[in-house]
Amino acid sequence: MVDVTIFIEGGVLPHDNVAVQTIDNSHRLRESFHQIFSQIIDPGSFNLNVQQGSGFQQTINFFKSRIKNNHKVFLLIDLDMPKSKKAEKIKYLNLEDQNGYVFFMVQEMEAWILSQPDKIDKYYSLKYTRKGKTKKIEDDSQLVGKHPEDIHKPSRVLRALLKRYYSYQIRGKKKKKGYEKLKDGPDLLSRLDATKLASTFSDLKELASKVKTYS
Repeated sequence: MVDVTIFIEGGVLPHDNVAVQTIDNSHRLRESFHQIFSQIIDPGSFNLNVQQGSGFQQTINFFKSRIKNNHKVFLLIDLDMPKSKKAEKIKYLNLEDQNGYVFFMVQEMEAWILSQPDKIDKYYSLKYTRKGKTKKIEDDSQLVGKHPEDIHKPSRVLRALLKRYYSYQIRGKKKKKGYEKLKDGPDLLSRLDATKLASTFSDLKELASKVKTYS
């Protein structure tokens, strides 16, 4: 069976100074990505390995070191800019030689989550107090009429939406729900429909198609 590895930006690398809970959340984030890929790439056809590299530069370093001897290796990182800037970002990161194996989350991982706002509502409504229950998150002005790839700083938008619509009580005081990538990201990602993601985000669709050529 063919071994295929996808290096993903995010998470933390194990270290003595990193809290156990943080490492556990990092593993959960990796597992959530693996779950998404397994929906659109038959895991029975490959040994599909999802590896985290923490920050984008470290992730790129891991990817480059592996792809030298193995072309069944891919990179998936945040673009952090509009889709039209992909070529510019690849050049900036010195990835021209590996261009066919480099893919982006446009503009950030959180855009995937924002593309399916019903999943946000379904998950958080079970755990937190929902404000404005008659209004759907998808109808919020920060989302309506926008393609997820065109949202600037999706992580900030997601954080703002959660604060706007969800709260909880702690020691008798009302607190707005925030967003933390390692704490909230895994649960949200694991609930996404990967087929819909691939139809919304072309890089994910192209990555899946590229991997499938090794079957």
